[in-house]
Amino acid sequence: MKKLDFPVIKNKFEHELIKRSGNWVLIEQHNLMYPEAPIKYELWRIKISKPANVWGKDLPEMELMPTAKQWGENGWTYCKLEDAEQDYNEIVSNLPTRTPNLSTISEKRYVHRGKRKTRLFVSADS
Repeated sequence: MKKLDFPVIKNKFEHELIKRSGNWVLIEQHNLMYPEAPIKYELWRIKISKPANVWGKDLPEMELMPTAKQWGENGWTYCKLEDAEQDYNEIVSNLPTRTPNLSTISEKRYVHRGKRKTRLFVSADS
């Protein structure tokens, strides 16, 4: 799997890694267009893409930073490092320490707005 290579430069911002635990990262963000702009901090949940063939090019499984559409669900911006660290530490301390028993997972299929969907449910005893 191809890991994110820090620092990540995207949309005229440089993202430097402060901390990482599993798929959660705490980032320091620098504005490259306006170096005098205040430093911001971001909390990301890294997503893993599946291997794919795009326009004839094979892409490996890789880590992805949150997209703009995923902001507020998989990414957050903070003005203060203390606030970002507090949320990061709270999330990391609540990460599961074991893998759920896959035999307790059930599947439910349904239709939502004309589209077929599937949800996975884990029973309470897992």
